[in-house]
Amino acid sequence: MGKKPIVDPLEHYKRNVGPIENKELDECEIDIENIGWTLGNDCPYRCKHCYSMSARKKGMDFNPGIVDRVIDQVHKSRCVL
Repeated sequence: MGKKPIVDPLEHYKRNVGPIENKELDECEIDIENIGWTLGNDCPYRCKHCYSMSARKKGMDFNPGIVDRVIDQVHKSRCVL
């Protein structure tokens, strides 16, 4: 039987909130200047360090609700997209 991975590569997609690994820290003002966003699930690069290669599955593209939520959050943060 194979070893269970230490990190679940799909964990990132299962969360419905941002990272919360440091709950004891105070919130700070968001200071993001720009965001790069790749739509779709087919990156042409095969970077060895990228977690998304192991997490990608057919049919896991963004649905319209997620797209609207991300765009709304980008707009609220006044980032350049």
